[in-house]
Amino acid sequence: MTAQVGQDNDVPLRRLGRVAIGVHLGELTQRHQQWRADGTSQTGAAEYEIEQTVDVSLDYEADSHPPVVPVVEVDVCADVSDVDVLDAEGNSVIAAERLDQVVLRIRAANYEWPEDPNNGWRVLSLQNTEEACDRD
Repeated sequence: MTAQVGQDNDVPLRRLGRVAIGVHLGELTQRHQQWRADGTSQTGAAEYEIEQTVDVSLDYEADSHPPVVPVVEVDVCADVSDVDVLDAEGNSVIAAERLDQVVLRIRAANYEWPEDPNNGWRVLSLQNTEEACDRD
C-alpha cells in the first residue's frame, strides 16, 4: 500500500490506514504529504519476508482504557533492491550505501480482534535496524 501511495498521487493518503495505525500512520502520512508537495515519487516496491518472531501477545481486553489488543513484534527482511525514490527532476535521492536487503523490526496490533483475527493487523512501529538480512 505504501508503494501505491508513493507512486501515484491520485491514491488517497487515507489508504495508508489499511496498513498502519497510530504514530506510524501519522509518520507515513506526513512523509507522503511532503513527497507530494516536493514532487518526490517512488518507483518499484519492496518485498518482505518474516525472519523471526520476537514477541507475541494475544491478550484482548476491549473494555479496559486504553484497550488491550493483540500485538506482535517481528523481524522482517525488506528487499528494497527494486525501490528508488526520485526528486522532482527525476534524480535518485537514495544513498549509494543503502542496503538492498535490510532487517526491519515491526510491531503490529490488531484492534479488530476477535472479529478479524487475520486481516485486522496494522503496523504500530517500524524500526530500520540497519543490519543486512541473513540470507544463505
